[in-house]
Amino acid sequence: MLAYLSEGRHSCQQQASGDDGYTPSSLETRLGIIGDKLAIYELIAAHPPSADTGTAEYTSSVYLEDGVFDRGAMLDGVSGIDEIAAFILRPAHEEAIRGGLAHFAGLPLIDLQATAQLSPRTS
Repeated sequence: MLAYLSEGRHSCQQQASGDDGYTPSSLETRLGIIGDKLAIYELIAAHPPSADTGTAEYTSSVYLEDGVFDRGAMLDGVSGIDEIAAFILRPAHEEAIRGGLAHFAGLPLIDLQATAQLSPRTS
């Protein structure tokens, strides 16, 4: 999910000071971390209602072009925005919605320190 946040979000990494000698303060760094975590929580929290209502437009807006929807070894999955968005419009999914489909999301522990090197941002 961190790939979704690679554009337009606050960086949790301190940038090296530039020619002007400016280095982000501890408060700015902490606010960046809070912003990144909030964006991840919002992304996770938005999935259940979008999946339970078959909102393909939302699904298209949060996956990357080469995104993968992997449900594990026992279930089918798809890749690419169009296939992922179409996945929730399948008859089996629509039938599940009519039957009362209800996704729940728990509050995850997010460790941005371990992922900082995976998604560097500049701003």
